[in-house]
Amino acid sequence: MDAAPDGNRADLLAEHADLLAEHANDVVCLSDRQGCIRWISPAACQQFDQAPQDLIGTCLLDLVAEEDRDLLGRMLRHPGSEWGERCLRLKRGDAAPSWMGISLQPIDSSSAPEEVVSCWRNRTAERELRDQLSRIQATDPLTGLAHGEVLLDRLQQRLSAAGTGLNTVALLCIGI
Repeated sequence: MDAAPDGNRADLLAEHADLLAEHANDVVCLSDRQGCIRWISPAACQQFDQAPQDLIGTCLLDLVAEEDRDLLGRMLRHPGSEWGERCLRLKRGDAAPSWMGISLQPIDSSSAPEEVVSCWRNRTAERELRDQLSRIQATDPLTGLAHGEVLLDRLQQRLSAAGTGLNTVALLCIGI
């Protein structure tokens, strides 16, 4: 971008922004503070399984799992960098939900911005790998049984729960 008149520079920047959004794998979305989608990038086809024009007017809250609606609602009401990126479950019809990393920023710096830009990045593969690593760490590879650390953690949980009521805890140790 060489020295261009201000009007041409603004047009050039807008054109570059459009090209970036058009070719990105992440979904970029412009919505109001209630989450009503006003514009969404073409990556919506890949991530949401819907054409961008079909999502205009849809509420972002309707795209995430019920368990994540409250968090997304709070993020929309108070957008900004203090949230960082949060992982939410994206509803996928009958299929398993996709994990999406979402970050939101207000369009302007006023105290009550009317529009919010959100960026959605598919984090499903990372989440599945993390869950798989957690399972591997918790079990013995030869026997498939839980490690001693897991046993001690679960025993501590049960003893704590038993101490609060009339519950009974029994432990049977068998040396193999």
